[in-house]
Amino acid sequence: MPSTNAVKITAGKETTVGTAATRTAVLPISEPGSLDRKIESAADPIIIGRNMLAGEYAVRGNVGGGVPITPRACAGMGLILKSALGGELDSPPQAIGAIRIKYTGASASCKIELSSSADTITSKIGALGAETVDSAFGTAGVIKLTASGNDTIAELVALIDGYADYSCELVFGTGTATIDSVITTASMQAKGKDAFVVLTGTSGVYAHRFQPDETYTNGEPTPRPSLTVQLDGFGSNYVQAGHVVNELSLSGALKDFLKGDVTFMGMTETDGASASSVTMEDAAPLNFADALTVIDGTDYVYVRDMSLKIANAHRDDGYAQGSIDRAYHQRGTFSCDGELTIRLDATALAIRAKVLSGARGSLLFVFKGKALGSAGAYECMVIEVPYARFSSADRSANSGQFDMKVAWKALSPLGTQYDAPLTVWLFTDDAAVY
Repeated sequence: MPSTNAVKITAGKETTVGTAATRTAVLPISEPGSLDRKIESAADPIIIGRNMLAGEYAVRGNVGGGVPITPRACAGMGLILKSALGGELDSPPQAIGAIRIKYTGASASCKIELSSSADTITSKIGALGAETVDSAFGTAGVIKLTASGNDTIAELVALIDGYADYSCELVFGTGTATIDSVITTASMQAKGKDAFVVLTGTSGVYAHRFQPDETYTNGEPTPRPSLTVQLDGFGSNYVQAGHVVNELSLSGALKDFLKGDVTFMGMTETDGASASSVTMEDAAPLNFADALTVIDGTDYVYVRDMSLKIANAHRDDGYAQGSIDRAYHQRGTFSCDGELTIRLDATALAIRAKVLSGARGSLLFVFKGKALGSAGAYECMVIEVPYARFSSADRSANSGQFDMKVAWKALSPLGTQYDAPLTVWLFTDDAAVY
């Protein structure tokens, strides 16, 4: 009798949707889940005078289901994020560390520009959309990362943090590590939120950046990348092609690890495959107690739990003539929302005020695994939500004290904006583009 502890699920990215691809990574599952080909049948409508059904026929083969996962910095998690979001940074560079910069001055906006070709960080301040270089930042608004005196992480953090209208903190990395450059970002906002900056150099740790691909072709949203998924040890070994991630949920709580669930939608299934030889990397779970939560640019340590759901709203009935299996994927409106349970204090009350006013906030989550590479970096997942709408903030009693349950939604606002509506970073020892 097959054991639920002997199963393995592997996946690989497809070149053509629905055409099985080589499996390249093990998915970090925590339970077997419900991923299967479920046959739906319809009764023969004929009446023959016997007061019983005459027969039933298969009319739909629904390949799909959910899989609980234990998120971590591994290739399988990278494939899940690639299919969930679509956009990935080309040729992930090596990262020696990450810092976060916040502008605390009086200007309405602070535009941070990063250039890997010029090895520079530039700061511009002023009205949103009309910023000019801040002469108080670096030399005429520019810091050259390879210049002596600020070419290590510790020196750079101290330099920026020493400016009157800025704060800068180390997220991870060794202070003495030498900076080669920075990952290019055309611009990001540093007023009212942290600008998350990844510094590059020799480390053996690779920075994978995922952002939602919201491009269109002839009015049709760009399809998400599809995966071939293989299920080993389920009585037989099954290969399912044409899978997309319809939903990805993450959750964490004190005294536990980050958890997750993935909902797949696929096309076809075949059985009798040879067991996959792909093995799981040595990647640690992400401990919630070691996480960092930043709300509106302010560190907040009294977080009891958090949750987040990414949804692509794929059309469920993507069927066509010629087969009872799903034939195509059509993506709907992308969304990302979640909840936080935090202690009821001044920070919580400030969020409550934004529920009424409609003022946007921001969220930054950092989840660490084990130390990785040679420069003090970590296995890490970082989630940036720069435009958060706090939709509710409700008091809840907890052991004689008050907590606050905060619900939020990620937005893609009108007007001039500098950050993607959602960015997920994965720092691994894998140099491949997923």
